[in-house]
Amino acid sequence: METIFRDLRFAVRGLLRTPGFTAAAALALALGIGATTAIFSVVHAVLLRSLGWGEETRLVALTTEFAGLGIVHGTLSVPELYDLREADFLESFGGYNPGTAALQTGDRAERVRIAQVTSGFLQVLGAHPVYGRTFAPEEDLKGNDGVALISAAAFRTRFGGDPGAVGRSVTLDGHAYRIVGVLPAGFSYGGPHDFFIPFGFSQEQLLQQRGAHWIEAIGKLRSGVSVDDARRRLVTLSTRIREAHPDNYNTEKGWNLALELLRERFVGPSRQAILVLFGAVLLVLLIACGNVANLLLARSAAREKEFAVRAAMGAARSRIIRQLLTEGLLLAALGAVSGVLLAAWGLDALLAVAPRQIRELAQIRVDRPVLGFSAGLTVATTLVFALVPALRASRVELASSLKDGGHGTSGLPAGRLRRALIVAQVAVCLFLLAGAGLMLRSFSRLLDVSPGFEAEGAISAELTPAGPAYDDDAARMRYFDRTLRAAASLPGVQQAGAIDVLPMQGNYGLSYFIEGYEPRAGEPQPSDQIRRAMPGYFAAMKQRVVDGREFTAGDDANAPAIALVNEAWVRRYFPGKDVLGRRIRLDSRRGGEWRTIVGVVSDARERGLDRPAPPVYYFAAAQMPPEQMMLVARGRVALPSLREALSRIDPSQPVDKVTALTDLLASSLAPRRFPLQLLAVFAALALVLSAVGIYGVTAYSVAQRTREIGVRMAIGASAATVLRMVLGGALQTVALGLCIGTAAALAGGRLIASQLYGVSARDPLTYVAIAALLGVVALAASGIPALRATRIDPMAALRTE
Repeated sequence: METIFRDLRFAVRGLLRTPGFTAAAALALALGIGATTAIFSVVHAVLLRSLGWGEETRLVALTTEFAGLGIVHGTLSVPELYDLREADFLESFGGYNPGTAALQTGDRAERVRIAQVTSGFLQVLGAHPVYGRTFAPEEDLKGNDGVALISAAAFRTRFGGDPGAVGRSVTLDGHAYRIVGVLPAGFSYGGPHDFFIPFGFSQEQLLQQRGAHWIEAIGKLRSGVSVDDARRRLVTLSTRIREAHPDNYNTEKGWNLALELLRERFVGPSRQAILVLFGAVLLVLLIACGNVANLLLARSAAREKEFAVRAAMGAARSRIIRQLLTEGLLLAALGAVSGVLLAAWGLDALLAVAPRQIRELAQIRVDRPVLGFSAGLTVATTLVFALVPALRASRVELASSLKDGGHGTSGLPAGRLRRALIVAQVAVCLFLLAGAGLMLRSFSRLLDVSPGFEAEGAISAELTPAGPAYDDDAARMRYFDRTLRAAASLPGVQQAGAIDVLPMQGNYGLSYFIEGYEPRAGEPQPSDQIRRAMPGYFAAMKQRVVDGREFTAGDDANAPAIALVNEAWVRRYFPGKDVLGRRIRLDSRRGGEWRTIVGVVSDARERGLDRPAPPVYYFAAAQMPPEQMMLVARGRVALPSLREALSRIDPSQPVDKVTALTDLLASSLAPRRFPLQLLAVFAALALVLSAVGIYGVTAYSVAQRTREIGVRMAIGASAATVLRMVLGGALQTVALGLCIGTAAALAGGRLIASQLYGVSARDPLTYVAIAALLGVVALAASGIPALRATRIDPMAALRTE
């Protein structure tokens, strides 16, 4: 133990004597360890840590799929949810539907996030109230549903944590709900919610609405039942359901129930991007370790005589290695402490650009497991950057090292090792830059795609009238009409309209019939996206009417039923033909009537900029009133002004979600922007570290060859000759790294191929541009010491030697 403390004291004194070296090495490690720790905190929270739902290996998400329609991971209808009672492989199951509600607080109302759940939902997730109880099965039904559970956060903020809150009533959307339980702190599903309330299913929903899919279902497998076994038994259950209800499930649609692990529903879409980023940041850390290894090699060369003297006095080789590893561990510890501080500071910035799905999935923080990872990383990095230089430095040749002109570790083998490290750094840097460049080009291509509407200069507001006053369609339409008129009358508003689902904000499709179109044998009945719009919507979105007309105020409930379609619909069903006057009808079981097509509108990218516009048909909202609408106002109007004007229509219905269309468009790109931004940061960091490494190795090479350069200049070598000699050696090393990095990037392009749009993972322009960028940076980094070499005074160099 005394020997260890002696090594530590000696290491501290040695590092303090060389503050420049210590600062440079610690900074490189801090950047590498800090970035790695920050990303690992995301990996740990999203991919490794429990989501707080008990036995997660037994929890499954239950979905529907329509093979004939290409629909997977769909929601369930109410009857299908209750069909799961026949699933003997499930210990419990439940339903979930997120939403918002107007919470009445005194003389005002505010909109809060709620979730409708069944009584089995919390049982599946193993959530037990800290006060009160959960829902009883009979409270799933209408008439018994006036109860609520409150989240721990809302319990603290709204009731001050008073257990007496259980039994009190709250008013949500005009209905009174009695609080029967308080959920535990940390419980979350699909993001934070203030209240959980029962669905309140009606008998009509239970018995007749088999085709209305809107409920997310989860279940818990019985002990001993594997996922594969559950899938096989679910196929059998699906067959029984189809046979019992043949009118609802025709063969062409290919309906089935399906399941996957519940964790996959939330983690699956983000896993690949997070792992790619984690791999990228580990590569940055390797570059940082390469820099520090080069610094240690140079420092060891300067300490040759010290090691030789110690060896001559009897110090074993293992003693010298231990001393150097101790110094490396101190450096790594200093870098780790600084890196953890950088990670804690940078985590907020990282989460600010992360998609909402990642932010809401788990609490991402620098906690004890993350700190443990950083400690392990400290030891690992020590072995990476300090072991090889320590082994090299411990091979002391006493005779040559004790001479004045000895070179020892600074000779040919050490020089090769330093060049090998630079080759590796350049290769890794090109690999990262190529990935960032490909994603940048892909994102640029995506931004060039027209969404089919003009987002600039327009804002949207979510209108969700609810409560006893808005139970009937006519009342809701009157509210929508009043809000639309209020928006249109604001100073600066040029156009105002509304639709139930904005582009890129959701999918809602229904099957229907098209007059004059017969599906081919085995092809299911058409099922496309349906939208309900109010007059002025297409003008407000600047979405062109290419044929016929759009909706007008005269298209009310008493007018002939009409519809509009988009250009993709025309191309899909009647390419090159006039569709005006043709008719469509929803499934007769929904009370559909024939609706005449009176107009064709241009396409909008309904599912994202990276996906083609799907066929869409539009109904007049007044002829099929929705439960909510998205109002769009175009012109010079401030968001608070629109929010205030709309909230005055009915103070019991707060309008909180008022957003610029540009922000909505940007949010749809967040899943692609997040990995691009981080990969670009890592690539830039790798580029800087590589430039520093190239500069350091070239400068050290010039310092070691001072006498040689002096001799060459003394016998007539010109400055240009010296410049070519120094640059040639450095750029040869860089060129080898570029070749290896290009080969690695071409082979690894498949890792990000799924993240690219309109660009091949082997895009030659990107690789040429990245190689050129690295070449220029390498030229600049090696050019500074090369120019310094041309200014060496031959006489001074020879005298020094």
